[in-house]
Amino acid sequence: MITYRKYTAHMEDYKAKGFEVCAVICDYLGMFNREGCNNAAAGDDIQDLHRRVREYTSANRIAHITAHQLSTQAKEHSRMKPDDWIFDMPGKGFYQGCKKIDDELDGECYVNKRIVANGAYLEFLWGKHRKVGSTAEKDKYFALKFYEHPMYGIPYDLDLEDDLSCKTVGAKSQADGGGREWFDLAA
Repeated sequence: MITYRKYTAHMEDYKAKGFEVCAVICDYLGMFNREGCNNAAAGDDIQDLHRRVREYTSANRIAHITAHQLSTQAKEHSRMKPDDWIFDMPGKGFYQGCKKIDDELDGECYVNKRIVANGAYLEFLWGKHRKVGSTAEKDKYFALKFYEHPMYGIPYDLDLEDDLSCKTVGAKSQADGGGREWFDLAA
């Protein structure tokens, strides 16, 4: 039953105790009680909640990260275009409960698990991102293969010189020569 007022009061309490709050990861903001938020039209309360939290965190230089569910329209879209639906998500407002949340977000990313003949992949697509400069199209998407025995899961490559990401699902990793860019439609 936390509200945005309780959330900000909680952060102020931490700061009063001498803590520096640099980032908050909230799972997830959509579950907050929307008491005190504007609700003139459907979805206004969710948008206002995101706006109020962003205003507080931005003013206090706190990175605020939260997940949000995609709408049933996005799920239908994923069934119609199972291989590339994720590329249609940025800028379309496919958010559950409110199509206008993206007006309040400083950044967005889309994450998807996709299963193909040679295994499962985690897809990551960088959508809107304010205040961090322009990102080249080729760098907005990558896929990581979920490995099986003995590693299980996403490869740990932070300390490796090899880039284990793929440009497309099912392609060779960058360390193994890579493949075409995700946006390259040429045969």
